[in-house]
Amino acid sequence: MPETGIGLFPDVGGAAWLPFVGGGWGEYLGLTGARLKGSDAKRLELATHYVPAWTEEKEKAFLARVEETGDVGGALDEQAAPVDGSRTALDDEVESYFHGKESVPAILEGLRAAAGGSEFAARTLEGMAGLSPSSMCATFEQISRGRELAGDVERVLEMEFGMTQAMMREPGGDFYEGIRAVLVDKDGKPSWKHGIEDIESVSRDVGMYFVPPETGWTKNDA
Repeated sequence: MPETGIGLFPDVGGAAWLPFVGGGWGEYLGLTGARLKGSDAKRLELATHYVPAWTEEKEKAFLARVEETGDVGGALDEQAAPVDGSRTALDDEVESYFHGKESVPAILEGLRAAAGGSEFAARTLEGMAGLSPSSMCATFEQISRGRELAGDVERVLEMEFGMTQAMMREPGGDFYEGIRAVLVDKDGKPSWKHGIEDIESVSRDVGMYFVPPETGWTKNDA
């Protein structure tokens, strides 16, 4: 979920599932844009199957099995590899720095305190320093509110529609700068509206992204 790198947030329903990836993983993925390996996605129950290498031979066997039985899940079962669901050292680190924190500044404070002795903390802190502070704070609040909405997709989409409109209306907002830096000019050097040193004030002002849009919301907008 790379949206904090373009001044946005994990939209199109991110708040319907990120809050429920346990152990701080939802916050970690949403805030940092970190990528999961296939086996980790399966271990965290974000994927139903893990196939390490999808070769032409496996593809033919899969399609033949589906054609024969009509059972997609069963055909995938035959190609999938087992995944060890045991807790890992990465789980411990993600939970330590991202689970149960009250704000993005609190997460950053914990990472800074540990950066001297933890490669994970140092690497994560460095990565977050280049992301949009406004987007990270909005994403953190989005995940918190999504947890309260208990996976109600319609209400989640309504909230995220409002967030998108607010970010697009914000004068000098990060969304336009992020798109410029990553997708238009591709210089990879966004100049965010706020610096990471302003994260405390940005976190306090995050409510501006959760004001219902002036146009309202109807099911036809979906």
